[in-house]
Amino acid sequence: LHDKCVCGQFLVDNARAILAMAIWGTIGRYMQHIVSWILPAGLRVYAFEAPVDDFGGRLLTGVCLMLEGEQAKPGHIVCNVGHLPTADLEDIRSTVKHSLDIMRELSGSNDGRNHSSDACTRESHPSHVPGFIANVLCVIPENGGGQSYLGVDWCCMRQINLSVWDDQASAGAWYRGSEAHAAVLKEHQGGPGGLRTFGNLLLSMNPLRVAWQRRCRACSAVAEGREADQCPR
Repeated sequence: LHDKCVCGQFLVDNARAILAMAIWGTIGRYMQHIVSWILPAGLRVYAFEAPVDDFGGRLLTGVCLMLEGEQAKPGHIVCNVGHLPTADLEDIRSTVKHSLDIMRELSGSNDGRNHSSDACTRESHPSHVPGFIANVLCVIPENGGGQSYLGVDWCCMRQINLSVWDDQASAGAWYRGSEAHAAVLKEHQGGPGGLRTFGNLLLSMNPLRVAWQRRCRACSAVAEGREADQCPR
């Protein structure tokens, strides 16, 4: 009887998943395109297509943005973890604006527009910044439990930023000459127009060991080692 109950539950769960994903894949995808089209140029909304298990609400969900640079050996990583405990609206706007300004400056783009939304087919547009490999920005809000029709209902927000460089010298040279980074530092000094509740941890990391992997162009199998030249299958 137990096996039959498990099998029945499995079939019910699969039927619910198929129905839910059919609805979400249809409505969510079209609503994403419609709302993004209505928004001003350069802005968009994003709906994740696959369901996730949040452990009954214990896992916070957010959005992650990544800018790609050179294909090089990583030698230096700058990590910045920020926290807005009250989700101050002015601080959120300022923090997000400056984060995107840094992304735009690293990409060498004047308008910040993406040439293609298809990551599998778009051509590579490498950054012009020497030594820059990648920048990853994660924004993780915590919902306040209410509902807002004209904004967001966040009770706090965390921001995690990882900037990967080929060496410390390249990273330091960019940070010293960056107008976007200088604007962020100015707001962190406080005073009129500065950040009011934003606190952050800033640290630099150097990798102790890098394990290289290559991928077979025919079957996408992973081969260990930078000099690997044979498919492992």
